[in-house]
Amino acid sequence: MPTEQDILIVSTEIEHIHSIQADVETDLAILVDKADEVKQELHLEKQQHRQNMHSLKSDIQPTAQHMQQDIEQIVHAEQLHAEYAELIALHARFNKALDDAGQATQNDEKYKPRECFQSDFWYSMNNTIRSILQQCHFQGADTADFSRSSFDVEIAGYSKADEQGKGYCAFLNSVVMLAFHDYLNEQSEHAPGWLLIDTPLHGFDEGIRPLEDSSMKVGLFSYLAKQAVSQQIIIIENTNHMAGIPLDDNINIVEFSKDKHNGRYGYLDGIYDVSDES
Repeated sequence: MPTEQDILIVSTEIEHIHSIQADVETDLAILVDKADEVKQELHLEKQQHRQNMHSLKSDIQPTAQHMQQDIEQIVHAEQLHAEYAELIALHARFNKALDDAGQATQNDEKYKPRECFQSDFWYSMNNTIRSILQQCHFQGADTADFSRSSFDVEIAGYSKADEQGKGYCAFLNSVVMLAFHDYLNEQSEHAPGWLLIDTPLHGFDEGIRPLEDSSMKVGLFSYLAKQAVSQQIIIIENTNHMAGIPLDDNINIVEFSKDKHNGRYGYLDGIYDVSDES
């Protein structure tokens, strides 16, 4: 059994505990009130924050957009300034080039395009010209050479103008153009792929050649027909010079009638002689 002293001690402890509990409840009530105040202040602060953000968005954003536009205009102005500086420098270079051109003397070295050809050009021209002349039944084809000095064909060391008639000059001119055209197609990065020959038989008279395989003009047109298989060959010639020349079916013949109501009038559509315009 507990003694009175034990009971007194326990009673004292219980009172002490009740006292502590009362203090805790008092402190807890204070803390609850404080928490309510903090919640209210936090709510007010959030409202103020939203108001501040709205003000920033409505007041600062337009200013920021104007500043961005100003920056873009400044960048554009800098670009224009740089371009202007380049134009000024280019203008100065052009003026200097014009001044230098005006100060050029007659002693300046002239441009010599013949020196720009590759080393095989002369060899190729010689072989091609001889081959074409042989296929055209030209007598003395083996004596033909392409002269470095005259930049033209020579027969047995003589120029075509000295040794041949006017008709043979036109014939040989066509042969030279064919050889040069062949070289360009083989060697040039910008091969033309087409050729226009004006009156290759102008004034050409080879006499009476009863055998077709010995006619030079037949041989020339036969060679042209072979070349036209892989490219376009345009020949302008009088029809009365074409007698006795066989033409393939794939050859497109356009005759200029000089008649506004029959066929094609002339080389340029819609262009007539003054006397035929009415």
